[in-house]
Amino acid sequence: MTVSSIITTTLSSFRNVLIFSVVIRVALILYSEWHDARSLVKYTDIDYRVFTDAAQFLLHPGPGDENTARGPLGHVFNFGDPYSRETYRYTPLLALIVSPNDWLHASFGKYLFAACDIINGILLYNLLISSVLPKAHNVAKYATLYSALHLLNPMVFSISTRGSSESVLSLFVLLTLYGALKNRWDLAAIMLGCVSKWRLWTGPVRQLEGSQIWEFERVDFRFIEWVLLPYLGIPLPIRIISLPPSPTGPST
Repeated sequence: MTVSSIITTTLSSFRNVLIFSVVIRVALILYSEWHDARSLVKYTDIDYRVFTDAAQFLLHPGPGDENTARGPLGHVFNFGDPYSRETYRYTPLLALIVSPNDWLHASFGKYLFAACDIINGILLYNLLISSVLPKAHNVAKYATLYSALHLLNPMVFSISTRGSSESVLSLFVLLTLYGALKNRWDLAAIMLGCVSKWRLWTGPVRQLEGSQIWEFERVDFRFIEWVLLPYLGIPLPIRIISLPPSPTGPST
């Protein structure tokens, strides 16, 4: 079987692309464990160790008040402070979701990030089918091809299998767009909040002069410019989703 025939078979259906994408990611994660145990130059990103250490601080508070999460939830649930780990500059949610690294398996976070990659590909495929591509008899073929440019992108699957959490942020962004396109504004609002929590976007948020009131200005999600182009690198019809501006109160 030639290389061209393998590529043709893989791209013949979205199911084949999905299966091949999963196999690649699982194989790379298994390879990373083998490689890291035998080489001084690690396959795993150094930030993944930071995430894991922060999760350990989160799960094992103390002694005393030296490692105790600030706020009421820290005392109620007896959590430690992930920021006790030097150089940890991420949301505490990240340390929480990779906490199974400490008690289940050291590569749990990598599998989680790779799974987010796969879900992102599925969301891209569904959005292309339902909202982006013009209705045609071969729409599934083009949606499969465009989704494959994400799922089979070496940069994408190497980032997630090395232990970077960027795929989680991408998932929140895509779910925001999915909710907006499907008129499920509660979902879109929750996911937009997760995006803001995960990595604060200063663009759509500004502080009113002389007050402590924060408002979301009108946000235009340009599907192509913000989501598809980084993955696909190809021109597609621009689909703009406009969220209505939030009402603002008087300055205090």
